[in-house]
Order: sequence, then C-alpha cells, then structure tokens
Amino acid sequence: MGLAYTRMNQPEQAVGLLQRSLELKSDDLNTLSTLALTLDGLKRHTESDVLYERALKVDPSYHLVLNNYSYSLTERGIQLERALAMATEAVRQEPENASYLDTIGWVYYRL
Repeated sequence: MGLAYTRMNQPEQAVGLLQRSLELKSDDLNTLSTLALTLDGLKRHTESDVLYERALKVDPSYHLVLNNYSYSLTERGIQLERALAMATEAVRQEPENASYLDTIGWVYYRL
C-alpha cells in the first residue's frame, strides 16, 4: 500500500504505511528504499539518509539504494565523491539502466 501511495504521488499517506511495514520487518530492503525515497521527495533528508544508511548496512551493494541515495546526495550537492562511487557501482551492475545512467551523468555534471 505504501508503494502504491508513493507511486500515486500521495507521499504523506505512504509514509505511515511504510513505517508500519518497517516495524514488522526492519531489514526489508524494498521498504527501506521506498520509504527513504518517499521521505527524500518530502525534503525530509535527515530521515531519508538514515534509512538509506540502514539499507546499505543490510546490503551494501543493492543497486537501487546505491542509485537513489547517490542521486539524493547529488541533488543536495553533498558527498559528491561518495555519490560517484555509489552511482558507478549501480551502473556496473545494470549498465543498460537509463535511470542509473542518468544519475551517474548528473553526478559527473555536479562534480
């Protein structure tokens, strides 16, 4: 439900459901990444960053989290070298993924 609300551009409704989902399974990568992305869209960056970091502790090579966190950092103009490393790894894993290619291009531009 939380993912559905996020995709329907109703992030406020999504947050509560996704937080409840994390209470039930705190290491679920899909929930962590979706909630982090949703909070990022709401400009709640501190909360979003905590969730991205949590997701990276569960799986430091999860390409979706690497890409989305990299994009978030780049949008804010912070930790650009780290963002490049994360984006590079995401592209290495999925070299044809247009979203990942967009992210790495954006990182290079901001650098």
